[in-house]
Amino acid sequence: MPKHRYLYKCDVVFKFLATIGYVNWVTHLREHVLANGFGYICISQNVTNEVFLSEYVQRLKDQYVQL
Repeated sequence: MPKHRYLYKCDVVFKFLATIGYVNWVTHLREHVLANGFGYICISQNVTNEVFLSEYVQRLKDQYVQL
């Protein structure tokens, strides 16, 4: 994403706030993604296809059924 985009700038600010200990929705999202076995998404910061989204949704559905 180009650095002049508003979404990119928001992402940078939220990541910075998370590194200094401020808890926000990005922190919770990162924790949830890591807890469900998709840590490589947080590390790579690159989701280029819809395979991740379908796998993530399926994992959440499977967890719901197990409860």
